[in-house]
Amino acid sequence: METKLIDGKMVSARVREEIKKQTAELRKSGIHPGLVVVL
Repeated sequence: METKLIDGKMVSARVREEIKKQTAELRKSGIHPGLVVVL
């Protein structure tokens, strides 16, 4: 198996950009995404 280094900051930026696009689409539909804690 080959060792492969990844750039965490680059991966994080890609994930954040994708999440930003998805939340913008949800907001256009009238859904306001957020976090909820259930005890």
